[in-house]
Amino acid sequence: MSNSSEATDLRAYRQIVQDTLQSLKLDKRTPHALYAPIQYTLEQEGAKRVRPVLALLMQAFLRPEAPLVASPAVALEVFHNFTLLHDDVMDNSPVRRGKPSVYAKYGLTPAILSGDAMLILAYQMLSEEVAPEMLPDLMREFNRMATLIMEGQQLDLEYEQVDYVSKEQYLEMIGYKTAVLIATATHFGAILSQGSVTERKHAYAFGWSLGIAFQLQDDYLDLYGDSETFGKPLGGDILEGKKTILHTLAYATASQAQRQALTEAMRRPNEQTEEKISAVKALYDEMQVATQVQALVRDYLAEAQQALESLEASSGREATQLRAFVSKLAERNT
Repeated sequence: MSNSSEATDLRAYRQIVQDTLQSLKLDKRTPHALYAPIQYTLEQEGAKRVRPVLALLMQAFLRPEAPLVASPAVALEVFHNFTLLHDDVMDNSPVRRGKPSVYAKYGLTPAILSGDAMLILAYQMLSEEVAPEMLPDLMREFNRMATLIMEGQQLDLEYEQVDYVSKEQYLEMIGYKTAVLIATATHFGAILSQGSVTERKHAYAFGWSLGIAFQLQDDYLDLYGDSETFGKPLGGDILEGKKTILHTLAYATASQAQRQALTEAMRRPNEQTEEKISAVKALYDEMQVATQVQALVRDYLAEAQQALESLEASSGREATQLRAFVSKLAERNT
């Protein structure tokens, strides 16, 4: 399904994504037990569709006269949700986007099997509506992205077992686990619009910095956001033992006594949920970690804006909608 790039706001791009997902007709596929969890995941209200929307926005910016190619962009959304299904299994997470996770709703085996089916579905969508000469580049970048995400997930799991992760280690891990998918989305937009080598390079750099900022915001919102708008209880990262940027910055600036207190607080049993989260948050507040994280987010958003300016200089046009997207990301609370 190709669509005109005359859509004027982000809602229109999200509708293109939604129409493409509905065209999969998951409710008509059998066996129902395999496809119901996929449909449940992909059609949840409130999904922001960040990755496919960015891919479509980049296409529209670089080649506004050309039709949008939706299927490969939406393949990234399907792949992203596949990783979430398996993440929830590994993290034993009962909630996703304010609703029961597939793992909680359908059980362990359906979460694994339906996730596997989503991975295959993503590969099928990758090649649809694509000119044959574009497919090798799309496939190479998709495979590279998938490999890095698995490496990032493994690092994330390993870091749960140690007391401290450096800022450099953490940024590398979220680059692999989160930023690479957003960077691949913006890169896909450049490939599908037949962008030059330079445009592809700047498109990828834009997505990478945006992706880092996105994950740092997630870390912040997990503890300092509003649980109702965030879609899950606050402090989940602490209970899972995740060494987020909050922990990394706190540990790096803490005194010896504060480090000891932080380590002891993180090691508290999860049965003491409120006490554990409160103890860690109190230490973060003491070291003004929230302010440090917000400053870091602004730094990466500035890097994304710089890459976008390079794209504008290359194309001779203003990236109005991409800039609006960055602004919305900077203001998000979910």
